[in-house]
Amino acid sequence: MVYKQTILFLTVISVSFVFLQVLNVNNMNPIRHEMRIPIHKWNANSSFLNSFFMDVKQYYDVQYFHINFSTRIPFMIYRLSVEVIKCKEHFIDCVNLRSFDILDICDKIDATMLFLLIGYKNRDVRCPIKGEYVWKNMSFSTLSIQTISAPTEKWWENSYKLKLCFYDKYNVEVLYVEGSAYFLTFRRRKNKNLN
Repeated sequence: MVYKQTILFLTVISVSFVFLQVLNVNNMNPIRHEMRIPIHKWNANSSFLNSFFMDVKQYYDVQYFHINFSTRIPFMIYRLSVEVIKCKEHFIDCVNLRSFDILDICDKIDATMLFLLIGYKNRDVRCPIKGEYVWKNMSFSTLSIQTISAPTEKWWENSYKLKLCFYDKYNVEVLYVEGSAYFLTFRRRKNKNLN
């Protein structure tokens, strides 16, 4: 009996070893989920902002967005209204995933910026907001999508629409931003040594 169990154990181990060698698991790259932003638009209140510009650029396999704005007068953002809409592929069968307001945003700027990955910024955002701001190579952290999804949900298989509306303390709209995004899932190719 012990002899048969030993043979069975060695057979399972050797088959597993051969299977792993065939797959070459050690040389596989991890799966990546990269966000794509096909649509983005905004409406800036010219009473507060001289200019507002947002653009999406692609560098190799990653898309980044750039924001550049300058203020007309110093102001404080008091309320941020957020609406996240989840859709199936190609933005069909959409449902409201989350809607919420963040009040007293000046006290929570650092916490709200955790959802963004910013490659370059000419200055930190502090209240009151005044002057010119340049942010480059920005993207949303995938953590931000994971926090609003169910733990077992495959969030990368969905597409999303995002609506952000910024208000001052008198409930006047300062900026409205709307965009849509989906995710590409892939493995990055390995660079082969040419020796």
